[in-house]
Amino acid sequence: MAEQVVTDKSEYGTADMYRQIMNEVGAPIEAAMSKASEAVKAITKAQTFIGVGQRCPDGLVALGYGSLALCDEKQG
Repeated sequence: MAEQVVTDKSEYGTADMYRQIMNEVGAPIEAAMSKASEAVKAITKAQTFIGVGQRCPDGLVALGYGSLALCDEKQG
């Protein structure tokens, strides 16, 4: 069995683009947000922007990620 740690950064450009992508790829997030009131949507958007701003104070939204990849071959 082989294993490898994979790390990199995803560049989103802006906090708004990050939020848009996270809502599109996160089906449970999208489902919940489609039922939320406009007030709740505004609050979550503001909270997202605050969090992204704290992690990316230079305004360039690029967030790191990591994963452990495991690989094995079937014998015989």
